[in-house]
Amino acid sequence: MRWLTLYARSRQVPASLAAVVISAVAVWALGRGGDEGPADPRLPVLVLAAGAMAASTGLGGQDPALDRTAAIRWVPRRAGHVLLAGAVVAAVLMAVQTMGADMATTAFVVRDAAGLMGLAALGAALLGAMPLF
Repeated sequence: MRWLTLYARSRQVPASLAAVVISAVAVWALGRGGDEGPADPRLPVLVLAAGAMAASTGLGGQDPALDRTAAIRWVPRRAGHVLLAGAVVAAVLMAVQTMGADMATTAFVVRDAAGLMGLAALGAALLGAMPLF
C-alpha cells in the first residue's frame, strides 16, 4: 500500500483530484440557475475537459530515463492511470449532477471522458506532461 501512496504523490493525484472537484462544483454552481429547457452540453464538456487537463499532469514521469530503466514496466501502470483518471472525472461529474438538474446523460459523460482522457494520454506520450503547479 505504501508504493501506491508514493505513486499517487509523485503523479500529483491529490492536487489533480482537488482541481477536478473544484471545477465540477464551480460549473455546477454556474449552471444551477438556468432555465428548465434542454440541457446545454457545453457545461459538462467544460467539467470533463478541466478534469482531463488536471489528471493529465500526472501522466508524464519526472525523469524519462528513470522510467525507461525501471524494473517494472510502466505501460500497464500508465494505462491504469489513464483509465482510473477517466473514471474519476466521469464519476465526479455524475456525482455533481445528482445535486441538481441533469446536465448530460451517462452515455455522453462516459464517451466524452474516455475520449478526452485518450487525447490527454496521447498528448502526454507525444509531448510530455505539463506540471500542474
